[in-house]
Amino acid sequence: MRKFLKYAYVGAIALTGFGLASCSSDEDIDNPNGGATGETVKTAFTLSIGSVKSPATKQTRDEAQVDQAFNGMTDIQLFPVATTTTIGDATSLELGSIRLADFDEYTSNLTGAQAKKYTNVIIPVGTTDFLLYGSSKTATNGGLTPNYDPATQVVSSPSGIDNTEDIKFKLDSYNPSGDLSTVTTAGSGVLAALNAVNTTLETVIGTATTDGNTTIKGILETARDNMRYKDGDTYKAFAGSSASILAMVEDLYNSMITLKSTYPGLATYTDAVCDGITATYFDVTADLVQGEYRLSWHNDANSTFPANINLPDGGVAVQWDDAVGEKKFKFVNAVIDGMVTSPIARFVKPAKIYYTINTKGMVRNSAYLDQVLTSDTWTTVKGNYEEGPVKATTRSIILKDQIQYAVARFDLCARVYNGGESILDKNNAIIPEPNNDVYNSIFGTGYASGSGYPITGVLVGGQKDVDWKFTPTTSDEYTIYDKAVQDNATDAGSTIYAPRGESYGKLNTTLVLQSVDATDVMIAVEFLNTGDDFYGVGGQLIAKGTKFYLVGRLKPGTYDSNPGSLTSVFKQDYVTTANVTVKTLANAYNIVPDLRTPKLELGISVDLVWRPGINFSINLQ
Repeated sequence: MRKFLKYAYVGAIALTGFGLASCSSDEDIDNPNGGATGETVKTAFTLSIGSVKSPATKQTRDEAQVDQAFNGMTDIQLFPVATTTTIGDATSLELGSIRLADFDEYTSNLTGAQAKKYTNVIIPVGTTDFLLYGSSKTATNGGLTPNYDPATQVVSSPSGIDNTEDIKFKLDSYNPSGDLSTVTTAGSGVLAALNAVNTTLETVIGTATTDGNTTIKGILETARDNMRYKDGDTYKAFAGSSASILAMVEDLYNSMITLKSTYPGLATYTDAVCDGITATYFDVTADLVQGEYRLSWHNDANSTFPANINLPDGGVAVQWDDAVGEKKFKFVNAVIDGMVTSPIARFVKPAKIYYTINTKGMVRNSAYLDQVLTSDTWTTVKGNYEEGPVKATTRSIILKDQIQYAVARFDLCARVYNGGESILDKNNAIIPEPNNDVYNSIFGTGYASGSGYPITGVLVGGQKDVDWKFTPTTSDEYTIYDKAVQDNATDAGSTIYAPRGESYGKLNTTLVLQSVDATDVMIAVEFLNTGDDFYGVGGQLIAKGTKFYLVGRLKPGTYDSNPGSLTSVFKQDYVTTANVTVKTLANAYNIVPDLRTPKLELGISVDLVWRPGINFSINLQ
């Protein structure tokens, strides 16, 4: 049985012991094992969490246990097994299972051993091994669901589960049955606004045609084709979020204002376009900022798409349909230059803190734990027990090995640095450092001066459901979307940036599941453009105030000083750290690509630096 590993990464950050200030009394369990057959014995049962710190995840600092403050355990399911060896695949669970009561703190006289004691637990005679699962009591933004009912107090052969092979755990989807109809419903107002602006342009173009004004007709036709993202005879898909559509329409509005100022004689046409824009869906501010008018959504409900269905801004795409009888904008499952967007049902929440142990039991024929001192360690406790099967005379049982974490931790920090050279976009234009003060004055936000692009999300591909050992199954692949990015060292809500220069920004952490052995993992980092407009992959405009995505590939490898070889990018009990460097913005997407797609414009080149756990140095280029 592998013990819970302790390891350091990125300097001083490490998994360390829980710090607890108080404790609680023993828990009594009444008739906990209705599924057991044959002879049973009522005993004291004790488990130990061990000297470990939770792998933090960016739900909240509290639920991630970032400050080593144990937040308790819930949904504790204990499977007793009668076998002479460590539990293996397809081992029978015919002895049923036991639902242990939740707990917040360790038993008062067992704080040194970081253990919890239960009394009156009915265990089948002959039990030699135990398989245990449990989760953190605080989990707001993450999710992980077993295929048995953890809330059931008494479980006898859980539905469809007869042996260990039947047990599975699944990441929680944001939209489990979501498809284009879900997107169309949630974004109906945004789509209606886009089609209304298109109708306005067509109407004014018709007026210009009747008037014989070929100058304004040509200008408006170009504006219409640009809005439709026309490339030759085809229409490309583009980001369909509230922020992206607002930026597009705002650009059209300001271009009409500029045109009117330059050519007052065209006012009839430019005013008609502007009036059409602000007729129903958009409001315009009276004050100019940076020489331009600012638009906002007239209906606040239209301003939150697709966050209203828990998707990243680039998680939805819209495209002009020029088919006869259609001729309108639609939400689509986009295919862009061989790159496809990820199906929305495949966006899942980060994992949550989950515990597991597969271990031998240790027994004693008399009480002992009541006499343990608060300073005694788990090693001291084990010295008073012997490994062996549960007998009719057994009065106290402990789990030999301490409970371990079933999930992996992914830490990421970023910088924008090209060795002192300029940062360029797809058109080789030099992109200056974001001026967050200007951005704040425009959008009324509070981003720190000179801190670079805010990181607003982390996406991790290649995630699969896991089996009873928390190793990947052959299920479909999912993409974790961590949308609660925040500074790991400060209070919830603090922003993480990718600053300009050699220094990295602060760490964000995300809980993930173990990845497939010897398989690359694709990730994407979501940034907010608080700087100038620029152009990314395929000529996609990344407008100020919209989000963009840079994609990278993480490759597994080994590190000799680790127990065994680390041949998976993410491994339970381990921390994988990515130091991300943005060298260029030429490979930025405004739509989240499906991270399973072979043809991707990679924004990350990887220089692997291995530490206990896994540490990546990554260049986003």
